[in-house]
Amino acid sequence: MNDKFISTLRLLALGVLATLGVVASLAAAQTAGPAIESPPSPAREPGTGSAKACFYQPPRNVPAEQRRVAVRFWLELEDRDGAQRGKVVSAGRSFRAGDRLSFRVAANADAYLYVVFDTSLGDRLILFPSYRAGLDAHVPAYQTKMLPHLALDRNPGIDRIVIVASPQPVAEIDAIVNNHRESDSIRLTAEENRVFSKFQRDCAAKTSDGSVPGALLRETIASGPQTGEYCGQRAPGFHAPMLISIPIDHGP
Repeated sequence: MNDKFISTLRLLALGVLATLGVVASLAAAQTAGPAIESPPSPAREPGTGSAKACFYQPPRNVPAEQRRVAVRFWLELEDRDGAQRGKVVSAGRSFRAGDRLSFRVAANADAYLYVVFDTSLGDRLILFPSYRAGLDAHVPAYQTKMLPHLALDRNPGIDRIVIVASPQPVAEIDAIVNNHRESDSIRLTAEENRVFSKFQRDCAAKTSDGSVPGALLRETIASGPQTGEYCGQRAPGFHAPMLISIPIDHGP
């Protein structure tokens, strides 16, 4: 055989092998069936990014008890000089003795809300529920609860606003409120302080989403129409009271 004939045979052999390979691939594809595409990544659930987003964007078509509950708290300030009246501010700024504060609170789910003011000297007042603010602690979702104004005293320090958001009434606090139903303000007695402090310790043992204390999402918006302090759950499930403590820097 000459070289040209051998080269032709080689080319024919390569062609046959290539044809057999294509046939085998087609057969395998038919046997395996159509290819299965990977499912797309699930869309990010609204409200997972921050405490503010959690408050304003609860998941659609989800029962309230399965939502991640969030609370918004803000103030209206009338400063002691009278220069600012009704200015909406967050609790993150500094205040002075003589400033008058009006508190506002709302939740993104139906809840029983309780608002307590702890002074730097150790006094404790229940701002809501109360005779002046209303005795019904149940507040519908996104309804703003407006509390009576409070003038800061001349004892500088760190005061605290303590907010309790609960899916059920809190018997310990309701009993204290009932003791002062006719009073314009509710200043706790020594015994009532002990009862509330025990409730606070028990509540702080874990948050309502089962995480460790301090695991709530927190965010401060210092200006604009959505000014305020935002606190929200990291996981869904509103089954137990949620305890929020917000410092108030109270200068001379």
